Amino acid sequence: MLEILVQLVGRTHPLILHLPIGLMAGLVTLELWNLMAHRLQSADQRTPVPRGSVSPVLLWLMIASTLAAAVSGVILAREDTYPLSPVALHRNFGLAFTAILCMIGMLHALGMRRAYLSFLALSAALLVPAGHFGASLTHGESFLYAPLLPDEPESNAVFLVTNESGDPLDHANPTYDTHIQAILAQRCISCHGSEARKGGLSLDSIDNVYRSSTVVPGDSQTSELLARMRLPLDDEKRMPPKSREQPEQHELDLIEAWIQAGASEQGVFEIGESTAIALAALAHNTSAGASQDAETLANQLPDVPQAALDDIDRLSAAFAHVAPISPGQNNLWIDL
Repeated sequence: MLEILVQLVGRTHPLILHLPIGLMAGLVTLELWNLMAHRLQSADQRTPVPRGSVSPVLLWLMIASTLAAAVSGVILAREDTYPLSPVALHRNFGLAFTAILCMIGMLHALGMRRAYLSFLALSAALLVPAGHFGASLTHGESFLYAPLLPDEPESNAVFLVTNESGDPLDHANPTYDTHIQAILAQRCISCHGSEARKGGLSLDSIDNVYRSSTVVPGDSQTSELLARMRLPLDDEKRMPPKSREQPEQHELDLIEAWIQAGASEQGVFEIGESTAIALAALAHNTSAGASQDAETLANQLPDVPQAALDDIDRLSAAFAHVAPISPGQNNLWIDL
């Protein structure tokens, strides 16, 4: 029970940390106002900031909230749900900010105003890297300057055509390494990877997938990973969100088949006929797939009975182009 309570305290960190930031902005604004007001006065009328001003109240509130944020942050870091390097940088800058803030409180209590203002400026400057590394943990290292980067071209699921070496994938024998990992890397890793772990979730390795509890081996119906991807596009819990490129139906079918087969890292899992046809058509419709000879492509397709001539005539009458995918095969390529 105590361990659970400690964990809950740690998870208040994202909430608490915004309080000292706002209080710092208010305190700096008030002190700048006081400095400007004093400079407008003559030298012999210049007096220190009154003890009854609002500045000390903001200062001690900021120190108290910063200590709470530091304690909760150190506890949260123990959960090992974020990359170690950015966590260490964020923690170190945060603890340095906390230490300097405590010193500022002491200087203010002693009436050492010049030193107080100098360390206040230093602490405000420390908030910038501390906040940056904190944001990098949840949004990724490129979050701040991402709008300045060129837009990446849409993938249109071409990543499921060849492997990293450029060799055609064997769609008749899909595996986690060749198919599922590629889908997760394309659709999920930008927000849930080694750099960015929104919600503390990482899907960049099979171990992290298991650790996330979003996949229930053998039960695709209760696996949150697939459930979130199949929510309506306008649902706020939909993943990926509607602002991102969405997975194709055959990608969802692949994930479902993999989960139903046990969600294993090793071995081949079976896929349905419609998924096999979609993958073969995808390969055929890209330059990588077009380079395959007809025999290789035909071997990736399931055996189907010959289509009725009446059905073909009705498709042709609807101005659809119908042709065999390869000579001697019953599988048809239909272009609507």
